[in-house]
This record gives sequence, C-alpha cells and structure tokens, in this order.
Amino acid sequence: MAEADAALTRTVRKAVRAGLGAALRTESPDGSAPTGVLTVTGLLPADPPPAPVAPRPPPSPAVVAAGLGEELYRRVRYLLTLLPHTPDRWAGLDLVDGLQALCRLTQELLTYRPNPASTRLGAVLARILADVQAEVTRLRHGVGWLTSIRTLLDPARRPVWCGAEVAADLSAYLLRIAHETGTNETLICWQAHFRQVSRHYWQGLFHTYDQAGLPRTNNGLESRFREVRRRVLRTTGQAGATVRQLQRRGAWEVMAGAPSEAEQMAAFAGVATGEWEQERARMRQHQARFRLHTRNARRADQQLERLRQAWLALPADPTDTVLLVKGIAGEFCDPDCFHPTRRLSCATVFGARSRPPTGPPGECRPALLFPVR
Repeated sequence: MAEADAALTRTVRKAVRAGLGAALRTESPDGSAPTGVLTVTGLLPADPPPAPVAPRPPPSPAVVAAGLGEELYRRVRYLLTLLPHTPDRWAGLDLVDGLQALCRLTQELLTYRPNPASTRLGAVLARILADVQAEVTRLRHGVGWLTSIRTLLDPARRPVWCGAEVAADLSAYLLRIAHETGTNETLICWQAHFRQVSRHYWQGLFHTYDQAGLPRTNNGLESRFREVRRRVLRTTGQAGATVRQLQRRGAWEVMAGAPSEAEQMAAFAGVATGEWEQERARMRQHQARFRLHTRNARRADQQLERLRQAWLALPADPTDTVLLVKGIAGEFCDPDCFHPTRRLSCATVFGARSRPPTGPPGECRPALLFPVR
C-alpha cells in the first residue's frame, strides 16, 4: 500500500506540473512582476526622509481577483511537497484530497467571477482527478482495512478485553476482508500481505492485553527505554556511565515511578516486607556479577586484595592436599622447614608424593596455594 501511495503521488505530481508548469514556476500566474519587500542593509543616508506618499486608491476588482488566484497556485505548490507518514499520513491521498478541495473552491469562484488563471487551474485539476479516480478508490479501500484493524487492536475501545478475544476478532475480520477483494488483483495482494504479517507477529501480538501497563508497540517500548536513559543521564550526569547503569540496574530502572512523592510512598507501603527483601536480594545478586568490572587499576587492586584476604581467611580443608610453591622460582620447600603461620611442615605436605629439593631449613616463603584433589 505504501508503494501504491507513492506511485499515486508521483503520477499526480507529474500531471500537475505538466499542466500548470509555467504558472507554478512563476510567482504570479498572470505573468506580472511579484510584489516584494526592499531590504536595505548598512547605514542610512543623512538626508531627511521623504515626504509621506499620498494613500493609494483601492485596487480594482481585477487586481484583487488576480491576487486571490495567486493564493490558489501557492496552495498547489505546497500540496506537491507533501511526504508520507505511515500509517497515519498518506501523501498520495492527502494530495488528492487537497486538490479536490481546491478544485471545488475554484469552480465555485468561477461561477461568481471568471478569471483566466483560475479557469485553467480548475480545468487541469478536474482532468487529473478524473484520471486517478480508480487508483484513489482502491487505495482508500485498503486504508479502510488498516483503520478497522487498528480500531480492533485499540485497547481503549474496550478496556476489559483479553488477548484471546482480540485474537478471535482479528481472525474473523481477516477472514471477512478476504471475501471483499473480488477479482481485483491489487486488493487480493494487500489482503494476503495482511494475513502474512499477522501470522508472523501473532504469537507476540496479544499478550499486552493481559498485562496492564505493558506497551503495545515497539515504538512505545523504545520510548520507555529512552525515558529511562534520559532519567539515568539526568541523575548521574555522566553520559559514558549510562550504559553501565542500565546493564546493572536496568530491570529496576524500567519500572515506572509514581508522579508524586506521596504516591510513591503509598506504593512502597503496599509492598510486603518479605517480597521487598527477596527483590532486594535479587538485585544485589545481579549487581554482584559486575563487582570486578572496573578499568581503574587502583580500584581493581583493592578489589583483588579483598578477594585474596577473604580467600586466606577460609579454614584449611583436610581432604585436600596443598602444594606450597616458593616464589616465582617454583622450587619446593625443604622437608625439615616448618611454617608457624600455616601450622604445618613441608614434610607433612609433600609426604610420599614428591621428593622436594634439599635446601637450608627456614628459607621457605610460600607464595601460592594450589589444592590438589
């Protein structure tokens, strides 16, 4: 349908420009010089201003009629620049509607007072509109289908609807318009396209009627996300941190807030304490996934140090065999050395599994601990 509307727009534009090209390209349809405003820039001369000019006599009826005819041509120039905004605005249909209104007005004006420019305008518009009447009727039929489908899917028409009822009504309407196409190939193609698109989006088209507050369209959902992004940016003041904030708290930021503080407090008071604790724990668990996501070296070292301290504070597991490694060299400890802080000796650690190299007792400086199952 959008392609048909675009083709109608091109056809009407070419016909209007072919029939009224010379008159459209000039400011005055009768060929006279247009009236304009002289703008002077710079310093004004020091001479006194000229004496006021005597008031001009009122223009003749012919001059007034020529000016009104010029206004009609200006309306035509504007209508030729219309662009489509589907599904609410169709450039071809709006262009035809505007030209029809202009043609009716021109014919009415000519019955009162003839004018050559207006006569030509009315004749050209009447001929063009008669040539595209079949295309306009067919396109209006398809637009009427779209309007009816939008009305069926509008939740404001019947707020107590459920998704199953809307799906049943839409299915019945698609079946009904299948019998309205007749033998028109264009209408048959449009109706088949409606059914194909509906079948493609059928699974995710009706669940919004069962969940209050959920946007029905992608534009509505994206608008909510843009609002969340603007609110986060306004709160943090950091454009680069907006994405991180949405990743870490996006599921909770999307929740719509109350318009006033009193209503927000009332909404908080209606939440059970247990549910609030569970949701708070769920949010903290989600944020814990990003705890080590930092690029700052100093902050990363502090986080790793806290992780190391927490690890070393854990009690030793007697079921594991621990291997002590000496610094970067990776040499084994002396079997006779003893670690007071660990309360174990290397001989106890190694046992019969390995034969560590000999070395002076007391030089062991364990750096890493590796559990060996």
